[in-house]
Amino acid sequence: SLSYRDIDKLGASAMLTRMTSDVDRFQSGVNLALRLFLRSPFIVFGAAITACFIDASLVWVFFLAIAALAAVVFAVMLICMPLYKTAQENLDKVLLSTRENLTGARVLRAFCREESEKELFNERNEKLNKSRKFVGAIAAITNPLTFVLINGAIILLLYMVYHLLPVHEPYLQTVSMR
Repeated sequence: SLSYRDIDKLGASAMLTRMTSDVDRFQSGVNLALRLFLRSPFIVFGAAITACFIDASLVWVFFLAIAALAAVVFAVMLICMPLYKTAQENLDKVLLSTRENLTGARVLRAFCREESEKELFNERNEKLNKSRKFVGAIAAITNPLTFVLINGAIILLLYMVYHLLPVHEPYLQTVSMR
């Protein structure tokens, strides 16, 4: 429960925004946690363990890729978190304008401020759109960067395996003869 001081500090529009977007944020957070903290580590560490059985000298490539991927994800998160906060503040302002216009529609028309309120709403809405697009573009960099890192690790592994082939040639011949 919030005190009256907390309610006054947040404002009605901010509280309304928080209440309506909490479910969406919770769902996105659970989905992200399942992907990042459950599925990905099993796949990556499983691949590293399998590579260890094949040839122990290949394992360092996996751990290098894991470290690089973690660095990219956490860097994007550190950059995006303050930007998401700014976007949330812009959303609060848009909802404040909407709420003020809905509750004070007669007063606005009586004082002929309808056009100025429309301009203020459009200005706040444009600021919200710009901030959301900017933070979305930065967050969208995560996928291409991770693809580049993973493909780079695959190329490095293929290069290393290519140079290991003459060492394991008798083993490969016995496997292919079966």
